[in-house]
Amino acid sequence: MEMKDIFIGKTSQDGVHIASSFTYADHIRLTGFRSRLFPLTVGGYLEKNANRESPLATKIYEYKFITPKIKINTIPGNPRRKLAVYATLSKTNKIVFDLAGVDPMGGMDIYKTVKEVVDTDGAAILIDWTDDFKNDCTVFVRPQYVGKVK
Repeated sequence: MEMKDIFIGKTSQDGVHIASSFTYADHIRLTGFRSRLFPLTVGGYLEKNANRESPLATKIYEYKFITPKIKINTIPGNPRRKLAVYATLSKTNKIVFDLAGVDPMGGMDIYKTVKEVVDTDGAAILIDWTDDFKNDCTVFVRPQYVGKVK
């Protein structure tokens, strides 16, 4: 999470210059009393978090069971993560994302979509614990923990 904060420009680090700010595709978290009384729908989420002019804002509807009125708390991991990534990609082509909570096939699908969107003049940073995409990246960086940074 500290790396994500540096990439999106939320925190600064000596020796690190971010030339262009990125946007993190945050996970959809539904907590609190209000979300139990008034569950968030896919349409409501996209209205708040996506650029409705972009075709990516409606890409999630390729799943036959997802409609604008379906409650997000009923959607499983892969489509739920795709919803957040697609909403972010509808607004920007400079994205930081992770694949937590997604199975390998869903991860490949999300990765492929992100790669297509950022291919022309965008950029993407994938924060992942595996080397699955190592040979497909322009630059692959393996961070190493060396102690607490001051």
